[in-house]
Amino acid sequence: MKKLPLILLLALSAGRAYAQKTEKITIPAGVNYKYSSDSKINEAKKLIKQDLADSSSYQLSSSSLIIGPVLWRRYQDVPAIGQIQEGRVSFHLGQQTLAGKMSQSVVDTRTIWAVLRRELAGQPYTIRKANEQELQYYWAVISFDIEEPLLIIATEKHRYILNIVPKDMKLLWLDEAPPL
Repeated sequence: MKKLPLILLLALSAGRAYAQKTEKITIPAGVNYKYSSDSKINEAKKLIKQDLADSSSYQLSSSSLIIGPVLWRRYQDVPAIGQIQEGRVSFHLGQQTLAGKMSQSVVDTRTIWAVLRRELAGQPYTIRKANEQELQYYWAVISFDIEEPLLIIATEKHRYILNIVPKDMKLLWLDEAPPL
């Protein structure tokens, strides 16, 4: 009978050793950041890869998507995106007011994603969590707490910021981190 508590203790300890651990990152001071489980992060990465690889896949698309100010500087001149009439937004960074865009239909969101897909076609990229500098930029632009999945698609020339809503796994925010 005395062996039963020892066996239970060993079983519980073994279970903890195999429990899923969330990858921790350096969060800048003052940034409100909520982690997601590794399974949620992996699901987001899988959806991103599928939507980038398959031109008929738009699993991340919803009726609204915010294009942040750095990416908007480049994308506003892309004819397909420039034709989206509604959804002009402004971001206030200190004394600066920066322009952005918010799609207001699934069709517009898919148009924006198709441009990103074409831009990344044939390029090697990695999908990873944001680093401290990227988090500082994103936190300065947004007006809400950061909740994972927040992922970066990193290429040789660009670092795209993707914030996905964990509840429905739809893309909320698309931007580009400023150059280092």
